[in-house]
Amino acid sequence: MEKKYTRLLLKLLGAALGVLAGWVFLRWGLSWILPFLIALLLAALLEKPVLLLRARLRAPRWAASALCVLGLYGILSVIAYLLVSRLVAEVKQLPEWIAGMPDLVNERLQTLINAAPSNMRAFLNNSLGRIVNEGITIPESVFTTLGGWVAAAAGALPNLVLFVVTCILSTYFISSDYPRVKDFLLRQIPEGWRDRVSKTKGHVKITMSKYLRAQGILIALTFVQLCAGMILLGIPYPLTVAAVVGLVDALPVLGLGIVLLPWALISLLMGQTGQALGLTILFAVCSLTRSFAEPKLVGEQIGLPPVVAMLAMYVGFKTFGVLGMIVFPILAITLKQLQEWGYIKIFN
Repeated sequence: MEKKYTRLLLKLLGAALGVLAGWVFLRWGLSWILPFLIALLLAALLEKPVLLLRARLRAPRWAASALCVLGLYGILSVIAYLLVSRLVAEVKQLPEWIAGMPDLVNERLQTLINAAPSNMRAFLNNSLGRIVNEGITIPESVFTTLGGWVAAAAGALPNLVLFVVTCILSTYFISSDYPRVKDFLLRQIPEGWRDRVSKTKGHVKITMSKYLRAQGILIALTFVQLCAGMILLGIPYPLTVAAVVGLVDALPVLGLGIVLLPWALISLLMGQTGQALGLTILFAVCSLTRSFAEPKLVGEQIGLPPVVAMLAMYVGFKTFGVLGMIVFPILAITLKQLQEWGYIKIFN
């Protein structure tokens, strides 16, 4: 009996040490090797195009790799340029809009006060004065915050440039020598584990594709809801607007709230109460639908019960943010599959 408890304690200690080592690696060690991991992943994705170019053009491997790497990063650079230029164009209009907000708020509130009963107007005017005085400091606070963001971005620029250059060069070097790099990595795995690692790798690839399929379904569902909402609210160009808002929702961290809630507030200040209410309801409906559908869809696609998928996404988000929401469900299904294959034994 004592041996049984001793083995159990050793297993728990080993699991705790493994979790601690994984957390330390993800917290600190991952940032050191992240550009090389990205380069390795991109080189693996480029391997088929490289082989195709070598076969069609009879080009040496270094030339085929160079063409593929330049093409990939060229496409990514164009996308990044379009996004950043659009963002800069929108941000340029922000100071003028923010500076005019106190006057706009004052005008709208004064209209509401004038419509109030006469015995309440004195009280409301005094309250309005306090609101306006507080509102005057809002643009200054916003500009201070934006200035801090700009300074932080400027300070991070050298590290970003180093990261990007390291990714580009590493992708080319790994791609140009990919067979040897792959053989080297395989040799570092104990021979008895190579089949297991290969089998697990194939399973992770399938799981990733299913996860992306689930996210695609969620994006399509959100787009349909947004499109219907825009049409009902009479928003011009509903398909285009729904596509843009849906794209923002698909981006990590941002979500629908960063577009719909400020839009609803602006509509309310402009006196468009119905549109403001409609946008708020649309945000609530889309958010609730995604909250209910995401665990079920992700769980069904990757083979986890909805509650387990929700637990994995929640713990992943609390631990490592958006990246954790992606990695933890995949890690959970991988552990489940390893248990079913008999490679590990965590649960009875």
